[in-house]
Amino acid sequence: AIRVVGGGRMIALEDIKEGQFVHEYVGEIIDEPEVARRLQSYTASGVTDYYILTVETSRIIDAKPKANNARFMNHSCDPNCETQKWNVCGLTCIGLFAKRAIPAGEELTFDYQFDTRGQEKKACLCGSSNCSGFLGVPAKKTEDRAKREKPPPKKKTKSRKKKPTTRRKETPVPSESTSATPSTVGSTTGDDIEDDLQKINAIVNGVDL
Repeated sequence: AIRVVGGGRMIALEDIKEGQFVHEYVGEIIDEPEVARRLQSYTASGVTDYYILTVETSRIIDAKPKANNARFMNHSCDPNCETQKWNVCGLTCIGLFAKRAIPAGEELTFDYQFDTRGQEKKACLCGSSNCSGFLGVPAKKTEDRAKREKPPPKKKTKSRKKKPTTRRKETPVPSESTSATPSTVGSTTGDDIEDDLQKINAIVNGVDL
């Protein structure tokens, strides 16, 4: 819920969440030639406060002759609300949405993005720390605002380093193998050869051994 208080300010009566719809900006729909005619008439009459908001080139809202409470929402160089275009049943409408969480009791504001017609600039009295001093002039970037607009840094995922594993050096165990020592079974020595020769000579000469 919202309420207009003294001095033409709009106050939030309850906490408003970020992105929540706050109010619709409505008024009389006119075109560009009619805007030029009315501005000329306002200037001639000494009228300095008017509430003209462009929806499209051929559709402009003049909230001065008829409107709702949204026309009492003041400008700020560091606003807590913003305008958004929404298509409702084929018709483009202007809605005011919360740019951030707004606590109850805080004044509701948005950036008029004022289009200065002519050479004269209109002073801005929003009082924000980043106030540009004039309507239609881009607001100064303060450190706090820069932090809010700056996208959060991407989290770096640290790759876990694997701990070096200590491997035991295995000493090769020699396999049991049969010794290559030559066997003496069935082998012939020099003495055996000499005995065999003597036997052969005895047989040939008919001598008994």
